[in-house]
Parts: sequence; structure tokens; C-alpha cells
Amino acid sequence: MLLIIGDSITLGAAETLGQEVVRYLTPTYVDRLGQLLPDVKIMAEGGVHRTTTEGAAELPGMLKRHVPDVVLLMLGGNDAELNWKRFVLSDGAIIQHKISMERYRENLEKMIHMIRLAGAVPVVSDFPGASMQRRAQYVGTLAKREIWPMIERKGGAMEWRRRVGTYTAVASDVATRTGATGAWYAAALNGGEEMYCDDGAHPNEAGHGVIAEVLAPQLSSVLAFVRPAALARA
Repeated sequence: MLLIIGDSITLGAAETLGQEVVRYLTPTYVDRLGQLLPDVKIMAEGGVHRTTTEGAAELPGMLKRHVPDVVLLMLGGNDAELNWKRFVLSDGAIIQHKISMERYRENLEKMIHMIRLAGAVPVVSDFPGASMQRRAQYVGTLAKREIWPMIERKGGAMEWRRRVGTYTAVASDVATRTGATGAWYAAALNGGEEMYCDDGAHPNEAGHGVIAEVLAPQLSSVLAFVRPAALARA
């Protein structure tokens, strides 16, 4: 069985406000993976705004509930997300990510260790950066402020991609150093404005389709080496 642990993208969110998902998409990448991998039982645990810190805290319970053979960690986007409240209130002076890169690394390594102790195979993923112009417009509407000029003063979309890239580089490094499998899909979405919902943070239906199509062959390779009988759908 494949267990996917993710955030609001895994829930199929198109838009979130606070801790609420106000719009959902269908089908999600999870649904599409079910079609592309019909012989694999897939369970998904998504959480709104879930970071790797929260994922690490919740992981023991999820492992106990599902007893998976393979665990795909679809986390990291919320770790790298900008603390928009501080950014806006400081007129763009304070750039702070929700979870530091050091803690992000520690959390990934901790989860990989727990997954292996549970007898499952860990798979680490990267994550797409937001569509910054759409994100700035969305946040600006909520804050009733012009956000894009603040972002431009700090290097614009290029600087944001650089910052997200430092986090995804950590995921790649952790996978290499721990021997965990990597399942990489972010490059297929990054730079594609047409792949995102209006809030700029969540992939739209087309984006979810791309995620599934890119992940499916990578996951299939991992699943091929894991107890075939245990992976069969009930």
C-alpha cells in the first residue's frame, strides 16, 4: 500500500482561507494516480497548511493506522511559504519562511527514519514554487494592499524561485545522503502560470494532471520492488 502524506494540494484545495479550504478540485493528482496505478492501493493524508514539523508529529499515528509499504512525503511547500503577514506589515522588509531550512532538513531526516523503523520505504518529493504574480494579487486583495511592488523591490519572481530552490535542493540532498528514493515533479509546474489556481499557490486541474503523470512512473519503479501481494487492491 502507498501512503501519501501531504498538505492542502493533496486535499485537492483550490483556495484556502485560514484553516479552511473554500474550494476543492476534482480529480486531484491522488485520483489520477489511482487511475495510472490501478493495481496499487493508495491512501492519502492531506492537511491544510501542513509543514514538515506537523507532518513529523503526526507521522507515527498515520503509520500505525495505515501500515503502508511505501510512504510518499509530499511536503515542503508550506515550509518554504513566505510569512505574508510579516512581509506586508513591514512593507516588504521582513522576509521570513514559515520553517527554516535547517528545521526542514531535520524534519525530513526524522520522518525518513520513522518510516524505515515502521518497515516501509520512504519516498521524498520536491514541491512547486507559487505563481508569484497570482499569489501577490490574491494576498494583496485580502490585505487591501499592493503587494507586487514590495516583491519587486526584493528581487521579484526570480528571487522567489531562488529561495524555493534552496529548499528543494535540501530535499534532494537529504534523499541522496539517507538513501531515500526521490520523486521529483516541481520542474514540470514551475514557470507555468496556466498550471495554478487564482490564489497562485495551488495547482489547478491541469497542474494536478501533470503532477500525477510525472510521479506515476517514478512511483511505479519503487512499488515494483515492494511486496507485490501487499500492494494489490482489496
